[in-house]
Amino acid sequence: MSAVFHVVGVFVPFDENAALFTSFSGKRYDDSPRAVFEEMLRRDDCKGLHYVWAFNEPEKFDVPKARKVKMDSWAYWMACLGSKYWVTNVNMERGLNIKKRPTIYVNTWHGTGAKKVGNSVGGRSDYDFSRVDILTCDGLFLAKLMEKSFNARRDSMLMCGRPREDELYSLIESRTMQEVRAKMGLDSSKRSILYAPTWRESGDRGETYDMRIPMNIEKWKRALGADTLLLFRAHSITSAVQGIEFDEQVKDFSTYSDLNELMFVSDVLISDYSGIYTDFAIQGKPMLGFMYDFDDYSEERGFEFDLREYITSFDNEDDLLEYINSMDVAEESAKARRYFQIFAGSGGNATTECIDRMLALGRRLSATRPVCDLRKTSEI
Repeated sequence: MSAVFHVVGVFVPFDENAALFTSFSGKRYDDSPRAVFEEMLRRDDCKGLHYVWAFNEPEKFDVPKARKVKMDSWAYWMACLGSKYWVTNVNMERGLNIKKRPTIYVNTWHGTGAKKVGNSVGGRSDYDFSRVDILTCDGLFLAKLMEKSFNARRDSMLMCGRPREDELYSLIESRTMQEVRAKMGLDSSKRSILYAPTWRESGDRGETYDMRIPMNIEKWKRALGADTLLLFRAHSITSAVQGIEFDEQVKDFSTYSDLNELMFVSDVLISDYSGIYTDFAIQGKPMLGFMYDFDDYSEERGFEFDLREYITSFDNEDDLLEYINSMDVAEESAKARRYFQIFAGSGGNATTECIDRMLALGRRLSATRPVCDLRKTSEI
């Protein structure tokens, strides 16, 4: 198929002013690609550009000033072959090798965590980021991981953090907790604990990604007390969470659009093996682990390092709940700051740095085909 698209690409007009975006393989309109896109709409030096967003279900998304195409459709592949810029947080070529030399391929990736990823996962060897021109990284740990597990080039890496995290830095600097909590309908007088477990592999061969967490929610409510809110955030791949009843004390924020706001209003994070730790650690607030299936998860997926060495963790809810109410907040906050310095360290202006590098590289690469405006081509 790569060879077929290389032949087709010879006949596809190349548009010097077109930019193609995807987020999580067409599932969503969010994360760093959205942050880059919306900043490009605001910038004067991007006024001549026009944009395409690819979605699995285009009709579900309202994207300003952009054309929408269906992921993996003929229109999508034509946009790939004809666009000057690609911006994604997973991949754009979908396992193929179709990038033209003048195309600027930007990959923001979507997290820094302990789980094995890419070709480091058992049975995988197909990830190849060698054609990525700009790969945003938040530190040396991720840079080395991308080299090892994705065949990324070190000279493509931009040590700026992730564009999606810029808003979190901005919230910390410019917003009060009270006003953001009021916007979200949360009582500012209460402690807020964010519980955001990562996804688990499907137990029914991919038919669903349901999740049942070994927690007695009534016990959690009694232990935490009425002055604490538990904010639940399921991973985007999780299809359903079983065994949890949501109410005024236990609130479901799984579909809340702004994860940065959710982290900002939370006083404590509880997770397990998720990259959310690195994002949350930017704030220097306590982070705990509820790792009830550590051995199974380690055997099934594998880790680059043992999170339990850096994050205070528990394998049962009783010990976790007891610790939450007795922990030294200052000590746990210091551990979070150390975690960020060890596994990240960069961030705060990633969106601007990413776009600046994109445009500079775009100016340096001369187009090999006549300039064309894809907006004037017929919809395929």
